[in-house]
Amino acid sequence: MIKKVKKVNIKFKKWAGKPIKNTMGNKEVLDVNGEPLFAELAYLTYLKNEGWEGVWINNWRKKFQNKMPFEQPDGTKIPDDKLEFLTKLWKKNKGRGGTWDIFAWKGEKVLFVELKGPKDKIRPNQIKWFLASLKVGIPLESFQIVEWSNLK
Repeated sequence: MIKKVKKVNIKFKKWAGKPIKNTMGNKEVLDVNGEPLFAELAYLTYLKNEGWEGVWINNWRKKFQNKMPFEQPDGTKIPDDKLEFLTKLWKKNKGRGGTWDIFAWKGEKVLFVELKGPKDKIRPNQIKWFLASLKVGIPLESFQIVEWSNLK
């Protein structure tokens, strides 16, 4: 079933500016319009330009983010109805493990995006989370895998 998820390939420019202090375990820093961003936030910028609202579900810090972590150390809040939606989903999925990187919404539509860099692959807990989410009624069209790489 995971093979039926829409895939997007995108290239980002590598950040060449002043190094940032916290790369969260050596995450790649990308250049989006002259701003240093991690891939999740870079793609979230793209979605926002397409009319979506959303956040990076930063499971490492257990926060929602729409800006770099050093700009938003406490994360960001999401609308109550979206938080309720995620909370119910996590309860049905028996936890947050495997939750995809980006949660976005446009009106009543939702979108979950998993980003994979050049050396990254979908992990078993992400497949499990995806399949459990389908079982609770989230349609296949609400999922997207983004394979990203750097411009040479």
